[in-house]
Amino acid sequence: MMTGRLASTLSDLHRDETELAAALLRTAGRHPADPEIAYVGHDLARWSRRHATDLVETAHRYGLRIGAEPSAPDASPPAGDPGLTLLAELRGLHERTAGIALVWDIVTQAAQALRDDELLALARTCHAQTQQQLAWSKALVKANAAQLLAVP
Repeated sequence: MMTGRLASTLSDLHRDETELAAALLRTAGRHPADPEIAYVGHDLARWSRRHATDLVETAHRYGLRIGAEPSAPDASPPAGDPGLTLLAELRGLHERTAGIALVWDIVTQAAQALRDDELLALARTCHAQTQQQLAWSKALVKANAAQLLAVP
């Protein structure tokens, strides 16, 4: 039996995954000349959309409905230096992904406590993919920071 707190957490996680997918697509669209951002960003957005879909299906199994409310779009990045704007976008993606990874850890713990094998399998799979998203965003932040901040 799913608690109201877990249901709320899954609903929030669904929203966060959906927003991350949208942010990845926006960033990829803003930087089409950089294949690492454009192509990989699309692939990682697909993962987050799949996570959101799986969360809806899992919640439905418990008789819950999540994901019905549309999320607010992110504001456009601030105008100014394109390099600093890119770095801010990448940092934002990394911070958002780190939060999602933590929530997948929380869901994993809840699934273990509930002895819910399906939810546990979903949480473990999604957490592993989110960790890969996190590694990608961190690598891009580091690579771009070195180029943008140290090179005149």
